[in-house]
Amino acid sequence: MDKVEFRHGVKQGTILRFEVVKSRLGTTSVSYLVNVYRDPDNNPENSIFTTTVTMVNVDDFGNKAPI
Repeated sequence: MDKVEFRHGVKQGTILRFEVVKSRLGTTSVSYLVNVYRDPDNNPENSIFTTTVTMVNVDDFGNKAPI
């Protein structure tokens, strides 16, 4: 996971919506852009945080393996 910088506070009980979009597909890894909002619309002003998550495929021995 890339850095996470919170832009707004969130009160307990607030329902969050996660928007996840594949941003890169490599030979052994895939990256996703994650936007988190505090209301049902995609208004950037209501964005709580944005980050990039990268996952790497590994074999049984922990070595990178093709996807």
